[in-house]
Amino acid sequence: MSKEVTTLYRAHKNQLAFHESIAPFKGFCGPVGSGKSLALVYEALKLAYENPGCMGLIGAPTYKMLMDVVQTHFFRELHLLGIEFDFHKQQNKLEFRDNGSTIIFRAVEEVDHLRGTNLAWFGLDEATYCRNGEYAWNQLLARLREPRATRKEGFAVFTPRGFDWVHDFFVARGNPEYQLFRASMLDNPALDKDYYERLAASYDEKLYRQEVYAEFLNIHSGHVYYAFSRDLHVPKDPVEPDPRLPIYWTLDFNISPACSVIAQVIDESTMVDRQLGHRKARINVIDEIYLKDARTPDVCEEFIDRLRKMKLSSSPIPLFLYGDASGRNRQRASNSEGAASDWDAIKYHLKNVTTPFVQPNYRVRARNQSIRDRVASVNKMLRSFSGDISMTIDKRCKHLIKDLESVSWAEGAYAVIDDRNKELTHMSDALSYLCDVEFGQSVGKTGYRSDITF
Repeated sequence: MSKEVTTLYRAHKNQLAFHESIAPFKGFCGPVGSGKSLALVYEALKLAYENPGCMGLIGAPTYKMLMDVVQTHFFRELHLLGIEFDFHKQQNKLEFRDNGSTIIFRAVEEVDHLRGTNLAWFGLDEATYCRNGEYAWNQLLARLREPRATRKEGFAVFTPRGFDWVHDFFVARGNPEYQLFRASMLDNPALDKDYYERLAASYDEKLYRQEVYAEFLNIHSGHVYYAFSRDLHVPKDPVEPDPRLPIYWTLDFNISPACSVIAQVIDESTMVDRQLGHRKARINVIDEIYLKDARTPDVCEEFIDRLRKMKLSSSPIPLFLYGDASGRNRQRASNSEGAASDWDAIKYHLKNVTTPFVQPNYRVRARNQSIRDRVASVNKMLRSFSGDISMTIDKRCKHLIKDLESVSWAEGAYAVIDDRNKELTHMSDALSYLCDVEFGQSVGKTGYRSDITF
């Protein structure tokens, strides 16, 4: 079975090289859609049959990923191959009926519970996304001590994620016991021909090079909003509001400074674009609100004053609101009757405004996305890998422009923004909530959000 395992599926040349390697420690690195999951499944099968009666382990960053991705793929392939097995759900353990081998499935944070366990082999899925991955890998190495094993091995499949421990182990150290195999985005013929074209329009340059070309890049160091350029994004002429279009208001709750961004979204998608899930839209940032020592009611009053000056034609004015989800819990909203939180204060003020009359639609997540995902959504709108520039910023938005030019990643930490300058980060944070909800990676197949309201 072990020699036949690579013929049981249509392994492409890089998968085949990965399976045939006799290196004790192997990595399979590839872009989205390059066959990493199948490589994991069939390498595990190969090792299970090379080590009859022994135990192996498959690990994943979380239990959800373990069940939703790893086990789903694994059980499907076992059924397709007609391999008989017993699965003990309580122990999360699989036993092969024909040779007595076992596989235990574990989330990476549980490796400390494996003391006393002897493993013949182990494999990690999405190794670069494993929290404390280096510690987990070293703990598993210490368990690689099954005396009956004929082939001991540790392997991992992953998409690069900067110059982390995976890069250190498989690339930087040059250890001859570690061998890395790279898959190409062209290796999977089953992918739709415009799959990567859609990704090119959805990812900024660095994210595309990491996720599609599988390059090791330090995305989260240096300049955060590297896609921004005054020449490309800040025209000399004012960015005037279109009186026929809705207003988009997105907020970062802070007392000093209190920051928010006022914008409009111009949707240029055709009916065909929408059917294919290609959303062609741009953000016009028309104004910003930057107030020192201000609470939410003060910000609301300033926003309404800005609306009056715009002289919009529709009544009521369609208003879409975005912002920090933690504003549901924080109380910076004193002076608002019955307001228990920032968002309550906004609802109270907008409900009582008659000139101009607004029709609010709250599009706020139950929980904020990670900062790296929100930053990626901003960079993608600034300039995608395919070269699309989907944001224009009025030159009056000097604090937002300063943020986009100045905010940097903190040194010595992964995906943490340097917030030592208290004047920075708030305005770009405000912008990121809008970009994330409307254009982020979690947007559905249609390219439109309709499920985030409160």
